[in-house]
Amino acid sequence: MAGLGAAVNTGAIGRDDTVAVIGCGGVGDAAIAGAALVGARTIIAVDTDNTKLAWAREFGATHTVNARELDAVETIQDLTDGFGADVVIDAVGRPETWKQAFYARDLAGTVVLVGVPTPDMRLDMPLVDFFSRGGSLKSSWYGDCLPERTSPP
Repeated sequence: MAGLGAAVNTGAIGRDDTVAVIGCGGVGDAAIAGAALVGARTIIAVDTDNTKLAWAREFGATHTVNARELDAVETIQDLTDGFGADVVIDAVGRPETWKQAFYARDLAGTVVLVGVPTPDMRLDMPLVDFFSRGGSLKSSWYGDCLPERTSPP
């Protein structure tokens, strides 16, 4: 529910949206599958493991980016004609991937943080970037699902 819910509920991905998912473990792959399920036009998977990127394609990714080989933000910008993704989901929960998610989104886009950081992690970014880039930043706990309401008995 965490990944699928992050895509469908928190990110409110719609038909024809461009989506990037950072981190292609179980949660990230579920987010990719959720984006494909609702009809996202472009789904960009980002990871540092080529095996995980191959699996991401199986779940619906249309493009893959190995962040060890390419700059993820630049590549997402290139794949979206310079606009950035409508929704970027971070399924890792590290400061560097949060930054990637923030800068890889469209100015009016949404960042969904589903990867959980440790209590000691800190994010160092210029506050003016938050103000000048607009859009929204949302955390997603358990995909914003209530199992007793959203899952059949």
